[in-house]
Amino acid sequence: MPDLPFCCIVNPTAGRGRTARLWPEIERVMRRAGLRFRTFFTEGRGHARELAQRAVKKDCDLVVAVGGDGTVNEVVNGIASNGAYPGTALALLPTGSGNDLCRTLGISGDPLSTALAICSGKYRMLDLGMVENRYFLNICGVGFDAEVAHAVNQGFRWLRGTWAYLAGVLKTLMCFRPVPLELTLDGNHLQIKGLLVAVANGAFFGSGIKIAPRARVDDGLFDVCVVGDIGRLELLRVLPLTYSGRHEDHPCVHFFRARDVTVSSPARRLYIQGDGELLGETPAAFHIHKQAIRVLVPDKGAGLEFSKKAG
Repeated sequence: MPDLPFCCIVNPTAGRGRTARLWPEIERVMRRAGLRFRTFFTEGRGHARELAQRAVKKDCDLVVAVGGDGTVNEVVNGIASNGAYPGTALALLPTGSGNDLCRTLGISGDPLSTALAICSGKYRMLDLGMVENRYFLNICGVGFDAEVAHAVNQGFRWLRGTWAYLAGVLKTLMCFRPVPLELTLDGNHLQIKGLLVAVANGAFFGSGIKIAPRARVDDGLFDVCVVGDIGRLELLRVLPLTYSGRHEDHPCVHFFRARDVTVSSPARRLYIQGDGELLGETPAAFHIHKQAIRVLVPDKGAGLEFSKKAG
């Protein structure tokens, strides 16, 4: 249990308003458990980051992000606003649509049980990714998945989780084609025609797709998944395999590990998504800070997503 009072940053609109409906009961459960905290509600895009920055300035030891992956991303960027290796720690209460980082960390999708786990959790040092002065804890994508994120943000917010992602996939399939890609991986150059590049710290994105099955969140390396020149029908055939990570052996799927990654395309500028949010366009440079942020995780579980030496 945290020794000092902490703060909860609550995004009431996360999960299509699910957070607003769940929070009163979550708050009661936490207070009955003897947890001492203050609650702050976000009022729009970017506000979670501002609230987290204020918490850091007031020497808050722990900030709990209550919402989805986008809320977590904003809170992470607020905590690390003065650079990697901040003193303030992070905890997650999943009430959003995707909650992919929680899948990676073995955090229950039930926010009530997760709230109680704050009492018995332990701190782990996690790697912190960075792209164009923006931090991320989970996965950044370039190409097809970023186009899907754009489609979801533009027209499918009314759907939840996997259904929203699949609707975005179907829309993107109609217009997006593999493009020439240029990558550098720790200085090694790669040119390939591809559909997407996933620069992964965690294992899951897209509401449960295990895009980087061997990723570890504390090994100081990105797992980079490149999906090559694959057609629509073959993509639809492979997509179900990605939910269990069984796409690894497909001839059009390639994996690399690196600390520094750049991605660009000579054909066009491509969207960049990070933790489900659009962050900009290519060219993009990614860097990983090893074990750079403290995160409160369940005392049991998540073992497969951490490197052995950390356990």
